[in-house]
Amino acid sequence: MQYLIEEEKGVRHVPQQLQNLMSREFALIVVPGVSVEDIPEPQLSGSTTISAFKSLPPELLGSWKNSIGQLKHDAILGSELFLIATANSESSSEDAGYVSPKDKVCQLYWSLFLSNFVTETHSPIIMQGKPTDEGNPRICSFGDMPLCYASGCLVPRRISTEHIQEAYKLASQLTALDSADRFTRIRRALFAFWSGIKANENEERINQFCRAVEGLILPPKMGTAKQFNARGKLFVGDEGGQTLQSIYRVRSDYVHMHSPLKNLTKQPTARPEEDTWTVLEAMTIQIEAVARHCLKAVILSPDLQREFDTDDNIENFWERWGQDGNKASPVRKQCQDLWPAPIGLNEVINEYFDREGALEHHRKRIMNRNQQ
Repeated sequence: MQYLIEEEKGVRHVPQQLQNLMSREFALIVVPGVSVEDIPEPQLSGSTTISAFKSLPPELLGSWKNSIGQLKHDAILGSELFLIATANSESSSEDAGYVSPKDKVCQLYWSLFLSNFVTETHSPIIMQGKPTDEGNPRICSFGDMPLCYASGCLVPRRISTEHIQEAYKLASQLTALDSADRFTRIRRALFAFWSGIKANENEERINQFCRAVEGLILPPKMGTAKQFNARGKLFVGDEGGQTLQSIYRVRSDYVHMHSPLKNLTKQPTARPEEDTWTVLEAMTIQIEAVARHCLKAVILSPDLQREFDTDDNIENFWERWGQDGNKASPVRKQCQDLWPAPIGLNEVINEYFDREGALEHHRKRIMNRNQQ
């Protein structure tokens, strides 16, 4: 829900760089509950400049308090990440390819999740504004964005400068994927990925992240599970094929209304004290990493964009990749060389999976079950 607010007068003491960004129509997303290292420089993205700040001046926030309310003000005051998009002075909404500041700052926000794992604790706040007659930035409307979830078993991580820089690059490329007659499958895959990010249950997250990978695999209707595993090895390597197959089996059980634990077997990386729910947590992190790996590669590579812009081209790519089943085939190697190195699923677990957090989560679940 968004709220429209009346113009508010007042003196703003705003740093010059921020003042320049807010001297035209702008959109701002406040991301509470995340920890940030350093912030890179703003980046020009088509008709819009996208920027990130680690803080906003207290004087500026104080001048907005009456407009946004005390609770919103306090949430913003304690935040460490502010994303801003502003229209360039020479751009117009009537220009071809124009992207509004609101749409562009949302692209930057979603690109943070496409770049790497992010854990949030509060709903982000989106605000739109423009300068007053005196040139001071004011807020015209504000509201909450959907809360994006992350596994409770993720190792806590700060958002790095490299993370934000890559999000800049991803956001700059997303506009190019909005072609009406191209990239339709990629756009559906991105929608599935972001649906997974917004889902709170592991089973639904696995379902959506598998759908995101399917967007690139283009499996036949009667051989989805087989091709998901076979073609998915391009992304996870031969050693990750068994895990990918197990993840897809969990997804199939879930979408057909069976228990997602029905056929779940422990993975080689599991410890004896870890139950199947803990393994499910690990699988959720793994398939999210695979979906991110695939989509990010296509978005950032012009060569892969040409291969995956239409269903016909995607099918042609996979036909060349698996044309004779010969892994040493020069044509297959050419297809493989377009992609970054396969993602190691065991390495994902070692880097991102908080085993102690998973076990504590499991113990609390048992305690709650016993108290019912």
